[in-house]
Amino acid sequence: MQHNLVGVLRELKPRRALFTTYTFNPAFFEATILQAAFRPDGCQIHVLVDDGPLAASAIGSYAQHIGSRYAVAPVRAPGGGIFHPKIALLENDDRQVLCVGSGNLTASGLAHQLECLDITDLAAEPVVAGQLRSFLRALAERWGSTSPRAADMLVSAADSVRGEEPPSDRLRRGATLIHTLGRTAAVQMEELLRRDGQRARVLTVLAPFHSKDGAAVRALRQAVDAPELHIAHLGTVACNAQAYGDAASYVVPRDHRKGSPLHAKVFEFETDDGALVVSGSVNATRQSLQSTQNVEVSLARWTTVSPFEWQPCEPDQFVPQVQVFEPRRVWTMEAVLLGSSRLEALVLGQGATQAQVDWVLARASGEVERGCATLDAKGLLRMDLSAPVGAAHEGLTLHVRGSSGIEARAWVNDQRALRAVRNGVRLGGRAPGGGPAASAYRFATGLVLR
Repeated sequence: MQHNLVGVLRELKPRRALFTTYTFNPAFFEATILQAAFRPDGCQIHVLVDDGPLAASAIGSYAQHIGSRYAVAPVRAPGGGIFHPKIALLENDDRQVLCVGSGNLTASGLAHQLECLDITDLAAEPVVAGQLRSFLRALAERWGSTSPRAADMLVSAADSVRGEEPPSDRLRRGATLIHTLGRTAAVQMEELLRRDGQRARVLTVLAPFHSKDGAAVRALRQAVDAPELHIAHLGTVACNAQAYGDAASYVVPRDHRKGSPLHAKVFEFETDDGALVVSGSVNATRQSLQSTQNVEVSLARWTTVSPFEWQPCEPDQFVPQVQVFEPRRVWTMEAVLLGSSRLEALVLGQGATQAQVDWVLARASGEVERGCATLDAKGLLRMDLSAPVGAAHEGLTLHVRGSSGIEARAWVNDQRALRAVRNGVRLGGRAPGGGPAASAYRFATGLVLR
């Protein structure tokens, strides 16, 4: 099995794929992920993105196939933080693979930074399969009214997860999915050690973001009663110099790529009987590690020895890093094109229902149409376009602006094209009889950005 997401996609060629990410670069996604996953007989691809970054990506971003060869949906963390997991659930005719990592669906996340990625064949890890199914269904229940498209994607993905979770007596030493919908990541890490009857001798933490005073990591160390604390780095530790003081020593992974910015998140608990390695999206901050504000996902796995071969190394500097999140938007919006000329959007947020809005439908090459309408009592916007949108269109964006400058942006999912891609339809521009086809799709891999 490959050890990077693009390589896994090229090997599996999935028929179904669900991706989650915090930040999103549609053009890069199309040039790498979409190209690697392409199969001529059809593929269903869904992408869930935190609503702030997804709305921001609709401004000045050229994307040819978003909403037509893959569907996107905005989501908000139920706890009021950010939607931060980076997972990929991939399924072909024979296998289901879950990838849990630290990299976003951007050039930085997939190519330039030091990231972590744990790849699990769900047939070999039925516990993880059951935990994943429960996680996806729990998210869908919470988003049923606020992000109905995202909820539909999650239900579809949960229903596709194969196998049943085994009895609890088979849990020992298997991989475990950690998520923060109901309990903090720190509590779950501690429970895994206790359940296995292990005591941590050394806690090693590798993360791009720490609490400035180190409080989150120090609390975790105290909870697991680890005599030694190692702070891993690539030259810079993201906290105050006094955060850990003499209570910690500093290490680097042996095979780290010099010059690559650190973005991997790893917690390793060394015991007398091996090491518990937790990798994924959980940072060494209070919000990520000790709260349920964010939606975070990591995977915990027992190993006989540390896979990192840590080496002592003093850091060059201490520079507290502040996580910069996209501002929480007053309104969030989902948009869909039904047929060739029916546009619908669900606008949610304070004051959205019954609001009068100006709307603009556009693509990268220019505006398609604009108008003014009133949202209904549920925040739904419905309009019939004056001219049909051609089947071979570029990525469409919808921008609505209400009173007091409140606005929302969304990519538009074209139901016609998504259905055709899922089914592997490759229709020409002319019907067999010579007349115009009812629905013409241009489905050419040459259009993918290279």
